[in-house]
Amino acid sequence: MDRQMNMGTSGQQAQLGNVTVGVMTSPPDIITDKDLSYLKDALSWELLAMKKCSHWALNDILSTQKYLTDNYNIFVREASHEKLHQTVMGVFTRTNNCNRPACLVF
Repeated sequence: MDRQMNMGTSGQQAQLGNVTVGVMTSPPDIITDKDLSYLKDALSWELLAMKKCSHWALNDILSTQKYLTDNYNIFVREASHEKLHQTVMGVFTRTNNCNRPACLVF
């Protein structure tokens, strides 16, 4: 059965299968319990989706940061020249000190 809604040219009617139904042109004055339940359900799904997106984005950022930090640490430990090691270690120390809460600016 075809359940796709086809809008009419006037914008006042929609076709749902064999039944023509009216289209709401303005919001109602009141919201019924059923409407409220539908809105709560829709918004809770939106909230859940946003929480999952936030979780996975943070997870990806943290894993990337860990990967970069681990490789940077390997580079610092295995630097072949003392001057290169001291330069990179200085950058590493300044970056590490700046990550403390006193250095963060919001």
